[in-house]
Amino acid sequence: METGFGQRIKAIRKNNKMTMEELADQLNKVFPDEDKSNLLAKGTISKWENEKAKPSFHSMMKFCKYFKISLDCLTSDEPIETSEKDVVISKNLTYLEIGKTTYHVNKNIEFKSGNTGLFKIPDTENEVIRKGQIFDGNILLTEEKGEQNLYKSNEVELIGVVVSKEIKMI
Repeated sequence: METGFGQRIKAIRKNNKMTMEELADQLNKVFPDEDKSNLLAKGTISKWENEKAKPSFHSMMKFCKYFKISLDCLTSDEPIETSEKDVVISKNLTYLEIGKTTYHVNKNIEFKSGNTGLFKIPDTENEVIRKGQIFDGNILLTEEKGEQNLYKSNEVELIGVVVSKEIKMI
């Protein structure tokens, strides 16, 4: 049986014991729009769940960030179970936005050669987050302007391993 995005949204909402109105309120509260033009309503959530309307990419990202799930969870063709165990949401997943890119990061995957990770770099004024890879036992990080610098592993803190990323369209 194929499960559509509407059924997935409903299963996730119900698994978190939320009404449509509560979900819309929470998404609006946690991810406010400056001009208030993209506020979500209970009716919008209902249309998504009944597959009468598809959420915009922006709205899907809000939903996924709020529940700490990947976009794949909503768009996959894989069937989901509708038991009490349905749609397990890992607390080890998080979204981080760096520039025009949103990274989906798992904090519980062992970082090893070949993985791309996000790291905190202690800075004189504030902490900076950069993506990087292991290189000869050190961490090779890419700076904002594309420059690459090598750090000792004890000089940076691993936030998590990058699972997926989305580029924002402007």
